[in-house]
Amino acid sequence: MKRRVIATIITAGIVLMLSGCGESAIKCDDNDAQKTVMSIAKDEMKNQLARMNTIYTYQGLQEAAKTTPELSKYIDKIDNDYLTSQPTLINIRTEAMDDNLQKSECAAEISFANGNKIPIKYKLSKTSEGKLFAEVFGL
Repeated sequence: MKRRVIATIITAGIVLMLSGCGESAIKCDDNDAQKTVMSIAKDEMKNQLARMNTIYTYQGLQEAAKTTPELSKYIDKIDNDYLTSQPTLINIRTEAMDDNLQKSECAAEISFANGNKIPIKYKLSKTSEGKLFAEVFGL
């Protein structure tokens, strides 16, 4: 009887340990997730700055500057404006997390040097190759 109880406890312990070994959802404040979200935000903010000064997106402006060098002054201005604004991801919050699907829904703010803040939401998941995938909303 004692052996059976001990064997059951050991088996249950092993099952519990192994069940915890699966991958879980990406945390909203994960370093790679923050870098990916800010990279997406950077691209969108530079596109918005480009559209304020030209008819191009930032990438379109870079392409057009190859044949029209005078457009490169806009690229320099956009890059300087972006760096000066010092955007930072703050107040990161987890709104939902699904370990089975390896998905997270998050909220945060992008803070700027002038004190302004933009509330954003983002979703994190993994691709079938196991790579981080992020969608950002509110930019």
